[in-house]
Amino acid sequence: MPNFEPARLFYDLAATNRTTFSVILDDRHLPIDDFIVIHRRSIREHYIRKGYIEVDGERASQAAANLWGYIHYLQAWAEQPPRPDRPHKR
Repeated sequence: MPNFEPARLFYDLAATNRTTFSVILDDRHLPIDDFIVIHRRSIREHYIRKGYIEVDGERASQAAANLWGYIHYLQAWAEQPPRPDRPHKR
């Protein structure tokens, strides 16, 4: 059974499928429904390449939705201003 944890999928794609990962990052600005429609297939194919035949469209759609949320969480975290007690290093 594949691990549908969005952080794991994010890092797994980054490590093993740079092309798909890049396209997904480029599409992070899309509304969630559009993102799911576009990327559920590539996520399903990613899991199948890893040997998980049982990944259906519904699970791939949920994984895409979770991944979209995770990407937006990371983006919001990265855009936070530095805390006064921790100066931003450049």
